[in-house]
Amino acid sequence: MSAELIAEIRAADLFLISTPMYNFTVPAVLKSWIDYMVRPGFTFSLAPGWPGMLENKKARLIVVSRDSYIPGEPSEAADLVTPVLRKVLDFMGIHDVDVVRAGSSLAANLGKVRIDDHLAKYEADVAALAKV
Repeated sequence: MSAELIAEIRAADLFLISTPMYNFTVPAVLKSWIDYMVRPGFTFSLAPGWPGMLENKKARLIVVSRDSYIPGEPSEAADLVTPVLRKVLDFMGIHDVDVVRAGSSLAANLGKVRIDDHLAKYEADVAALAKV
């Protein structure tokens, strides 16, 4: 299974990871994918510095959470998913990573704002991820 997943990512120039934040971390299925992907001799080298072997790839992340984590603000420290994914990708040699943090809205959760209106504010950011 791991070899098949690694072959898929080696064949791709760009890939998308869309994930929720569960209990302050990545869901178990995504953690399992990470464990299948991070393999010596396949995605990183055992040479000094442990260089990644998946260079010239691009990754796009959509991280969905209950709260909003805004880059550069104190709330960003509570986003424990994005740093993990960035570290894993960087370790495998994937440095071109763009992220959309699709946080929730208390107003939407309380029904004061239509969910479609809340989600609309992320449409441009998600569309921009597709531009290579």
